[in-house]
Amino acid sequence: MNTTVFELNDTGIYCNGQQGSALISPGYALLTNTGVATGTEAQQRFWLEPQHSYNQFWRQLSLSPLPTVSRYARHHADLAYAQLLQLHRDCGEPEDVIFAVPGSFSNEQLGILLGLAKASPFNVVGLVDAAIAATSQASLAGQLLHLDIQLHQTVITGVTVDNNLRRSHIEVIPELGLKHFHDKWAQHIANLFIRQYRYDPLHTAAGEQQLNNHLPAWLTALNGLDSTTINMDTPQGNYRLNLVRSELLESSSPLFNRLSNAVTKLKTSDAQLLLSHRCAQLPGFSQHWSNAVPLTQQATVEGCLNHLDVICSTGESLNFVTSLPRQNVMQQMPDNVRRVNNHSPTHLLYRHKAYRLGDKLPDELDQLDLQFVKTDEGYTLTPHTGKIGFDGDPKNLQTGDRFTLESGETVSLIEVC
Repeated sequence: MNTTVFELNDTGIYCNGQQGSALISPGYALLTNTGVATGTEAQQRFWLEPQHSYNQFWRQLSLSPLPTVSRYARHHADLAYAQLLQLHRDCGEPEDVIFAVPGSFSNEQLGILLGLAKASPFNVVGLVDAAIAATSQASLAGQLLHLDIQLHQTVITGVTVDNNLRRSHIEVIPELGLKHFHDKWAQHIANLFIRQYRYDPLHTAAGEQQLNNHLPAWLTALNGLDSTTINMDTPQGNYRLNLVRSELLESSSPLFNRLSNAVTKLKTSDAQLLLSHRCAQLPGFSQHWSNAVPLTQQATVEGCLNHLDVICSTGESLNFVTSLPRQNVMQQMPDNVRRVNNHSPTHLLYRHKAYRLGDKLPDELDQLDLQFVKTDEGYTLTPHTGKIGFDGDPKNLQTGDRFTLESGETVSLIEVC
């Protein structure tokens, strides 16, 4: 059986499964004259064509009409359907799919999602809470609190673990998503360019698009460095400046304080906090919650594939799984620097395509002479040219690590099952 997991988080829908076709597609859609573009293609036009662009269709999944009339999409559900079809094609057209969905989905939205699935060229064989699937890989007992961030909101999931993992409660924090942090950080960076060059990148659509295209790579660099040099191409030439992590985090302190207060309110003294890889990779998150357990990018996918007998259904009706049997993935509580389910990566994800470590890399990476060296423990990374910002240990690469090339592009390390 060729089963692929679609982890439906609109910061980047992560798809991986038994055949190893891994990709990430952000929850963006663009209405064009020929159809609906989704994912990175749409994201890279979002600020250039705002009247035809959408990025709330997963959070607001519904049948309400779109403000723009189009022959290709009537409502948010049509945009979501277009992205599901694109994901299916890009993943190699798997026969069976499991949807791992955030706890923020309402019953009505789950119904719409399953309606889309019935019209799709693949079989949806399972529906599971993404936080429960990810948490199952930690093998921790007692009370757990899973923190995950979406584009427009944050979801905190309470999990009770004894012989089973059970979802106990959900807290959705609206208007506190990745885009809100990105907007604050983009404004901070724009202010730096104004101060140093009298240039405002947010003044034009092209400048705003360029800044937001580069922002994820700059953030990855700052997750492992106190500062990094950034640059932008402008009509007046290439402008460079120094971006300091502490100053960047100060610009978003009201948002972060709101999030921290919400976690403090929900977290009991004996509860263990777990950070999704999306949270753990943001500057300041792992440092603030230093005792939290950071989960890998693969955690949700592995949680699903390790519980196929519980999650998958053979009939037409699907149960929404919010409880899983406990597995002894690890024997003891990890310390605050070790990742849960430490797995060595097998592939790197570059420009949304997976390349096996040890094989010939794309020309853009091959020219940098990056060497991935196989050891008894896994892989090490030796950069011979250029500089990279790295969020892990280059001498002990782990699934979920990311590094930033000098060009500003991001490379993720993944494990293909």
